[in-house]
Amino acid sequence: MSAEMKFSASHAKDARFEDGGLRSFFVYRDLGIKDATGGRAMAHVIRAKTAHDGSAGWHKHSLDFQMYYVIKGWIRFDYEGVGEVLAETGSCIHQPPGIRHKEVAHSDDLELIEITLPAEFKTVEVAAPPAVAEYRRSQGTGQGSLCARERDKIPRSWPLPRRQRASIPGLSYRSSSCSRRWQ
Repeated sequence: MSAEMKFSASHAKDARFEDGGLRSFFVYRDLGIKDATGGRAMAHVIRAKTAHDGSAGWHKHSLDFQMYYVIKGWIRFDYEGVGEVLAETGSCIHQPPGIRHKEVAHSDDLELIEITLPAEFKTVEVAAPPAVAEYRRSQGTGQGSLCARERDKIPRSWPLPRRQRASIPGLSYRSSSCSRRWQ
């Protein structure tokens, strides 16, 4: 990383969204911060190509700082020790370094700004947190999505109330062996 910092300006009228970021279901717009800071920081706009079902799996990042701000749409993550969090337009989320998390779903119009320190970092696929993994093993549900009844049994530091989970955009119920399963 270079010690010198440079002025940078990125304007929407010149914006180019490109493939090649961490996830294939997103396109990315570089805001020029990586070059301006000599790699100390990165900022980009992430836009959904289409809605997504959360098949990216549990992972964590090796970095010093990560946050995102939702410009448009919504995204839902499951965080180790926190539970599911719905971030909608105007939400700002700080993800502490190394926290295990999994995207559950996002809207087809999702657009967010992500900022990380440093610009380059490793992403590691990991197992589900112990409370989730142990419960799934005990119920024979594997690593798939938990149904609503199963989710209610997992201890969370601040879970979403049932009514709020039921009102999350893009979710619906379907019949299954668990009487009702989230889609």
